[in-house]
Amino acid sequence: MKKIKLPINDTFSVKITADDLNKEGVETLPNGITKIPIGQLGGTTQSNELKIARENGSKVIWSTLWIEKKIEEIITKYLFSTKSGKNTSRSFFIHEIMQHNSCSFNFKKNLVLKIINKESLLIPIEKPKLEKSLKDIMMIRNAFAHGELSFDIKDGVILSYYSGGNISINIDDDYLNKIEDTFSTAKVLLEKSISTLVEKKQEFKEDEITQ
Repeated sequence: MKKIKLPINDTFSVKITADDLNKEGVETLPNGITKIPIGQLGGTTQSNELKIARENGSKVIWSTLWIEKKIEEIITKYLFSTKSGKNTSRSFFIHEIMQHNSCSFNFKKNLVLKIINKESLLIPIEKPKLEKSLKDIMMIRNAFAHGELSFDIKDGVILSYYSGGNISINIDDDYLNKIEDTFSTAKVLLEKSISTLVEKKQEFKEDEITQ
C-alpha cells in the first residue's frame, strides 16, 4: 500500500534572545538587518518532529473512533439481547441511529454514562474517572482534528486550536503521556462495563429460566 502525499503546511516560529545575537555566523547587513543562520537556533529536526506529531494526531483520531465503537457496544448490548440477522431492529439501530452523523460522540457519552449509572456497571470511584477521560478524549480529538501544528525552535511542536478562546499546547512527552493515560483509562473502564453488562444479562436470563 502506498503512502499518499497530500498538501500540508509546515509552520515554523523562532524566538530570538540576546544570546542568539552573539553566536558565530551572526552578521549585520549594510541595511541594518541582522542575519542569523537558522541552524544556530536549534538544529534541523523540525520536519521530523512535525511528522511524528501528525502521526500521533492520526492515532488520536482513530483511537477515538475505537472508543466510540465501545460506547456504541454498551448502548446496543443494553437495549438488545441478540446479534442474529442483518435486518433486525438491532442492526437498524446500530446503522441508522448510532452511526448517523446527527448522533454525536457527546450524546453517546452522556447516554452510556446513564446506562452505567443505572446498571451499576462500575464502582462509584470509577464512574467520574470514565466521565473525565471521555470528556478529555473529545477535547484532544477536536484539538488535533481542527487545530494547527507548528514548530517553535525553542519550545518544539505546538498545537494551536480554539475552544472558548485561543489555546496553545506544547506537544512534549509529558502531554503525550497524559494522552496515553487518558485513552487507557477509557479503554479499561469501557471494557469492564461491557463485561459487567454481559454478566448481568446472563444472570437475568438464568433467573427467567428458573422461574
